[in-house]
Amino acid sequence: MATITNLPVEVIYIILDFNNISVQDFANFSSTCKHFYQMLYPNSFWRRKFNQRWSGLKKACQTEMHKGYRNFEELVEARVKCKKELPHLLAQMSEKYYHNGSDEYLQERVKRGDHWVSILHHEHYIFNNVILDKEELTLLIYPNKTIHYLNCYLLMDELTSLNEQWKNGCKDDLTNIYYGRNLLPYLRHHHLENVWQEFINRPAKQQLLEEVIPFVIQWFHPEKNVSYSHIGMDLDLIAKLVMRFLKDLNPKHPIFSTSHEQFSIWKYNNIYENRWNNSDGRLIIDILFVLLLNKPIFLGPVIHYFKSDLFRQYLYIAKDGYMDNVPLPVIFQSVARRLGIYCDLVSFVTSDPDSDILVMDKTYPNTWLLSWRPKWLN
Repeated sequence: MATITNLPVEVIYIILDFNNISVQDFANFSSTCKHFYQMLYPNSFWRRKFNQRWSGLKKACQTEMHKGYRNFEELVEARVKCKKELPHLLAQMSEKYYHNGSDEYLQERVKRGDHWVSILHHEHYIFNNVILDKEELTLLIYPNKTIHYLNCYLLMDELTSLNEQWKNGCKDDLTNIYYGRNLLPYLRHHHLENVWQEFINRPAKQQLLEEVIPFVIQWFHPEKNVSYSHIGMDLDLIAKLVMRFLKDLNPKHPIFSTSHEQFSIWKYNNIYENRWNNSDGRLIIDILFVLLLNKPIFLGPVIHYFKSDLFRQYLYIAKDGYMDNVPLPVIFQSVARRLGIYCDLVSFVTSDPDSDILVMDKTYPNTWLLSWRPKWLN
């Protein structure tokens, strides 16, 4: 009678590649005999299994692949090892890893020019009146040279999983859960500081204002995995809705003759001049105003289809008529840029009805305002 050992290697690959075969199932299968243990699996197989089991790390891995990283088998082993060693890491988080005097430490960080600590409310950065020193945090993440260089990502993913278990009612090992919930914000903020440095070091044309939205949401929600790609898709959705309304109002608008390449340039780069004259530009802006400021429309066909749940929550329109937490001008500017409209941020309020300043809500003294000037045709 034929057994699985008689099957061609290619057939075994296909079987193990099924979505219902987990990483644990694969590990159990490999341990059944020496033949299966020594089988060599292609990197594409390991990548699919990794993304299947730890989908929250997919974006980080895609970024590293652009840098030349390819070994997903090694990454799977590192992620499994991270899960096994996390209890030992959390056990190290005793009082000797903390020091009190959070106010003094916070002031010292501000003096050193820690921009985000100085402008964000410190209760979101300091937990239970304790602060983990940055050097000590680094030792926790990378205790020795053999630790995988993506260990910070792996730890954040495992701690997020631990936090989700606690939220779902798991009460086992409450000590580790407690320390894990305290460690996760430190790791997340440590990572975001590096993200922010990378952002501000880019050329000005690539410093898209919309990327600040997921940064801020992630900072205040370190226990979540915030996807910039989902938020970008939501902004794309609003831009498509503008185009749909625009086609009904003016099917001969010149934007419908714009190439896909030009739309791509607008989407991925800052622009510094408007593509349209006064009437064509104002028509786009008027539609965008209706979509973002008309509550029945925005809360109906717009926000209902958003991919990012956190983005949807942050775009909740308060009863006084403006959006909370995420400045509406950032969303307006990001969508307008996709449509060839250049809006410049300004920081003052105007009462002149004929001004070029776009005030989102004239009753609210918001300093996040936009300036727009059309492209005048000769």
